[in-house]
Amino acid sequence: MIALFRFILIFIKVFLNYFVINRLFLIFYYVFVAPLALMAQQTPVQVSAFLNPPYSLALYEYGMPGSNLLQVQLLLTDLTKNQYPVKLRLIVEGVGITIKTKSTFLPQPIPLSGGTPYILTAEDLQPYFSLENLDLLGISKRDYQRLGMLPEGFYRFTIQVLDYYRSSVVSNSAMAQAWIILADPPFLNYPMKEEKLIARDPQNIQFSWSPRQQSPNLGLTEYTLQLFEILPEGSNPYNTAASTQPYFETTTYNTAYFYTLSDPMLVPGRQYAWRVKAANTEGYDRYKNDGYSEVRAFRWGDACEEMLNVTVTPFSTFVKITWEPQFGQTQFKIRWHSAKPGATVWTETTNLDFFIIKDLVPGETIAVSVAGMCGSITGLYTPEFEVTTLYVEQEVTDFECGKPTIMETLTGSPPLQQVYPGMRFTNVGGWELEVIEVESSENGVFNGTCWWTIPMFK
Repeated sequence: MIALFRFILIFIKVFLNYFVINRLFLIFYYVFVAPLALMAQQTPVQVSAFLNPPYSLALYEYGMPGSNLLQVQLLLTDLTKNQYPVKLRLIVEGVGITIKTKSTFLPQPIPLSGGTPYILTAEDLQPYFSLENLDLLGISKRDYQRLGMLPEGFYRFTIQVLDYYRSSVVSNSAMAQAWIILADPPFLNYPMKEEKLIARDPQNIQFSWSPRQQSPNLGLTEYTLQLFEILPEGSNPYNTAASTQPYFETTTYNTAYFYTLSDPMLVPGRQYAWRVKAANTEGYDRYKNDGYSEVRAFRWGDACEEMLNVTVTPFSTFVKITWEPQFGQTQFKIRWHSAKPGATVWTETTNLDFFIIKDLVPGETIAVSVAGMCGSITGLYTPEFEVTTLYVEQEVTDFECGKPTIMETLTGSPPLQQVYPGMRFTNVGGWELEVIEVESSENGVFNGTCWWTIPMFK
């Protein structure tokens, strides 16, 4: 009996507690919650707002034509009203920053009709994001204009609808929020900083970089590769990039670019600087440093120096060019053409430190230049040398057709130690012998090729 009695008491106690708690809940609901819910249901206008990526820290971009960064929709729930004029109140809140529509701002009225949704375009929102119609707290207008955007951080956008004439709130508060940060610009991979590349012919350099944006809100990204020539030698590459026009520039959606023969030729031994700019294809700025990466310098191989001590010696029917080879030069190119307009340009390659241009006529003028080759790389040509072959008047000896000519024996004391192209021997039957090339020599006997000049035939 005692146990049964205790059970009945516990049951009554639990029942009473449950009854009392529920009554308190009902009282709280009908006194506090229900009126608020009723008020929410009775607001004439329902507003909704959504932020769409890529998010922006520049307020003006939310009002740019065609922008879909902020979507706002209004709905007049009172079906009895037609052409009800309203306006908006915009509130942008960040850490220590509040931006709010000026109370004195009077935009064009937004006409709402009962039961018909009204979707605001970027053009409709543009006046609300104009700096002249906003009050700024926590950041000065001058600082905002200098930066062109808000500081990075978490932001909440609130849209309220006001009666156009009374400026009283007639809607709920629609909120949209986002963590808005700027992405880091690309990281440069290759060429490395201050690296000396191997100058190849044909030229082939792979420029590569890595994207560093971690947010998926950036949309499609394009990259602009810029290449600068550093002049004078040793200049700061950042100053070069900031003060000179690019030597080469191209835009790609890839994270690498192959610089080949179809691109401007690089000069061996010279310094170049490069950087990459990332940009959103929709025209919005989402990157630190305006999307520019660091600036890196590299050197394109070793310089193939210009030829020194070039000497051009004319003879009557050929020209001899000599020069002083420079370090690293393995071959040499000789380029010449007649001084007459439109003449054909001829080019020859040699391993020697001299070259002879043959088959000329006395009094002929040609232009000659020389370049050294470092492996497969051709260095700079020297300025052109203009030279005119010699016209030599010879003393005409008695000559009778059919009469044998007595050839005098060439003697020398001491014997000749060397015979070289361009060397002349005279008094050979009254004619002139001019050495073209020497093929071999042994014990003072020289074999080769020469020209005989016959004065009567010029």
